[in-house]
Amino acid sequence: MKKTIKRLFNLLIIICLSIILLSQLSFLTRPSGSYRDIDVINTLHNFPKDSIEVMGLGPSTTHRSIIPFQLYEDYGIGSFNFTGPSQGIDTTLLYLKDMLIYQHPKVILISTYKFDTAGTEAMNFVKYSTKFLDSSVDKTEYLKNSFGSNIEGYVSYYFPLWSFHGNWTKIKKNAFREKNNYNILRNMGYKRIGTVEKIQIAEHSEEQIALPDYSIQCLEEITEICHKEQIELVLFSPPCGVPNLYSDYLYDFALNNNITYLDLTDYLDQLCMDENKDFSDDVHTNNSGAAKVTDFIGKYLTENYDLTDMRT
Repeated sequence: MKKTIKRLFNLLIIICLSIILLSQLSFLTRPSGSYRDIDVINTLHNFPKDSIEVMGLGPSTTHRSIIPFQLYEDYGIGSFNFTGPSQGIDTTLLYLKDMLIYQHPKVILISTYKFDTAGTEAMNFVKYSTKFLDSSVDKTEYLKNSFGSNIEGYVSYYFPLWSFHGNWTKIKKNAFREKNNYNILRNMGYKRIGTVEKIQIAEHSEEQIALPDYSIQCLEEITEICHKEQIELVLFSPPCGVPNLYSDYLYDFALNNNITYLDLTDYLDQLCMDENKDFSDDVHTNNSGAAKVTDFIGKYLTENYDLTDMRT
């Protein structure tokens, strides 16, 4: 009897150690694109509570268009970009719920690029990064809409070694650190890009369609949360080379739901964007283009909302 108990105890220890080892190996082989996202989450979680008045959410077209330190220097606005590359609106909804545990901004800015990609089934760095959001944020529906009945998706989410075992041969020193030096705090979530690519800015597209149903559901929940929390919601579409097929739908949605939508292609004369100098690729502005977008957003915010001048 004692031998049986001892064997069971030893087996239990082996199982526990195996789970710990698997967990650590999974962290080491996590998708490398998640490094920045994890840093952004950790940075926001360590800010003084309710210290930010304007919060940027959404994909990279937010954190490569909005420069928080310029908003502060020129307009006295305290802001941060709590964002992630390639982030669909379903992931943005999770980030919103997480952010509200730590901050209660007066205004939320969300770039509409990727609004149509909610519920993608593939396991990737975007989904993996959501593991580091506050544990109180319920991810049940998010994962269900992402993976459905795909068991491998769930396994990969909790143990990325399953899908990303190939990363074992690509491990760099950053993989061993939970926090990496991406200058998130120094730039308040803005990602500096100095490269230049000549593009042709897409004008208002004649082909207009509605967002997919699940994207609409996520947008409606984001809007409902902002109304409940008495936060002003501003959706914006930065100028780029990709036609905006949802502009008309978003204008109507904003009008019917008492929020703001700014399609910046309708303000190109005010922005003075240079197709030869202000973009890093067909989708993103570079530093000079972001400065112009930030200046426009800064003026709009100060003229339309009661924000504190943090410089005084």
